[in-house]
Amino acid sequence: MNRILLISLIIIALVAVFYRYKANNLKTELLSVKNENAVMRANMAEYEHIFELNKKADEENEKFKGKLDEDTTDNLDVVPADYILKQLRAD
Repeated sequence: MNRILLISLIIIALVAVFYRYKANNLKTELLSVKNENAVMRANMAEYEHIFELNKKADEENEKFKGKLDEDTTDNLDVVPADYILKQLRAD
């Protein structure tokens, strides 16, 4: 009778140790997932910021292209005369 009781207690103790180990493992895994989630959120916020910056840059680029299309000045006063003459002779 004592042997059966002792074997039963040992089995119960082993099962308790197993489930305790499993619970600690799950807690560690859950903490790891929470940390990964926090890092992903930080990365997502950074990517959203970069996306907004790129969107603003594209809008400014479109405005600049519009201004270039509307620009009708020839800007020959900026180009040196020697360069213009060399280009005319080369053509």
